[in-house]
Amino acid sequence: MRERERFVLTAISLGFFLWIIQLIPISWRYLGIAGFTLLTYLTSAWTLRKYLKFHHWLIFLPFPALYSLFIGCFYFLLPTNFWSMITVLGLFSLGMYALFLCGNIFCVAEHDKKIQLTRAAQNIILFFAIIISLLGCQVIYSFAWPVYLSFLAVFGLHLLLTLTVAWSVELNRISLELFQLSFFGTLLIAECALILSFLPIEPWRIALLIMSTFYLILGILQVFIGEKLYRRALGEYTLLMIVIILMYIAIFPGK
Repeated sequence: MRERERFVLTAISLGFFLWIIQLIPISWRYLGIAGFTLLTYLTSAWTLRKYLKFHHWLIFLPFPALYSLFIGCFYFLLPTNFWSMITVLGLFSLGMYALFLCGNIFCVAEHDKKIQLTRAAQNIILFFAIIISLLGCQVIYSFAWPVYLSFLAVFGLHLLLTLTVAWSVELNRISLELFQLSFFGTLLIAECALILSFLPIEPWRIALLIMSTFYLILGILQVFIGEKLYRRALGEYTLLMIVIILMYIAIFPGK
């Protein structure tokens, strides 16, 4: 079986299992989502096994698993009519196929830095990281956990996402310096989330602001890794952050 055929087969199969979750009784639904997440992790390893190394199990494979986890958490809340299910399943499978292609490109690019489509794959990973951040924070704050648990959950989620994005740019083993940058960037995101936890804000508003902060941190991290962190670029990201904060204050329900 050729690689592309394996990618398509796995993506469609995972879409089928996502549909199966809809049929599980409510009391078993979250257990089913957990099993689906583990299944995604293992099938991703099987799909990308040709170029897979040990650090890929820690850096990249959790990424499609997180994608499945949070899509699964939202999927059973959507309307159950036929066409909406087909649309969601199709988009999910298409996204999973894109992640497999990106993973394959990155694994090969570790040996050949000049491989084509690397830049496009980096942008796709960045896009999915932002989507996972938004959905993940929405789920985390919907559970109304204690503040410290929400802080740890946001930190752990974004550390995994940040490391994946950083690795996609560096295309090498995660160095100590890169891990430190990812760690402190993620800590800043989690601290912002901690502050927001004490405000009377709806979960989707918290998730939106955390996602915006995450996007800015990732943008700065990407240009820093690429050794292109010019003063102009840093100023643009700072200005964007100020604009986002002002817009958020303008629509804050407690103004």
